[in-house]
Amino acid sequence: MAYEVIPWKENSIALSFDIKKISCREDSSKEVFQLSGEGGALNASHPAVESVARVANLLGSRGFKYNEDFIFKICSDEKVVFDFSNFENADKAERIVKEIYRTQLPLKLSC
Repeated sequence: MAYEVIPWKENSIALSFDIKKISCREDSSKEVFQLSGEGGALNASHPAVESVARVANLLGSRGFKYNEDFIFKICSDEKVVFDFSNFENADKAERIVKEIYRTQLPLKLSC
């Protein structure tokens, strides 16, 4: 059942993060193209998916539990959006993400 119809959280506690500050991936994967000759079935861009993974991993490493404290909500070409179970978790998550990405924009692994 969709989270929007079950009372798992307080109303309207969403945070959005700028994809370009989190990921330096290209929109399409040259590696996937070389291996399969196509772009794959991914409906979101590679930077958006990587941004979701990085934010979720960061929050998990700081004690947040996915599906309990936060969930991925949606993404656009520019932002990834997460919903939080309460305002306290949203405030804490915002501080954590901004602290990391203020000093390491964008977070680079192998870019």
